[in-house]
Amino acid sequence: VDIATLSVDVDITHTYRGDLSVELIHADTVVVLSDREGGSADDLIRSFEVADYAGQSAAGGWTLRVRDRAAYDTGTIRDFTVRIN
Repeated sequence: VDIATLSVDVDITHTYRGDLSVELIHADTVVVLSDREGGSADDLIRSFEVADYAGQSAAGGWTLRVRDRAAYDTGTIRDFTVRIN
C-alpha cells in the first residue's frame, strides 16, 4: 500500500521539551518532527502532519527516535501512533 497522507501522534513526558529531538524513520527516510522546540515547557503531546512519505510503501518498520540533547531533565515516551491513509 502506498502512502497518500501520514500523521504521527506523540505523547512524550519530559520536564524540558526544548531538550528533545524527535524523528520518524521509515526505510531510508528520516523526518525531523521536532528539534529542540518548546523551550522550558513540559511534555510533547501533539500531532504532526508529514508529507515526506507520500507515494512510498507503508510496508516495513517504523521507528520514533527521541534524543534528549541536554543533561538533568528526564522523560518517557508514553505513546506514539502513525496514521496512514
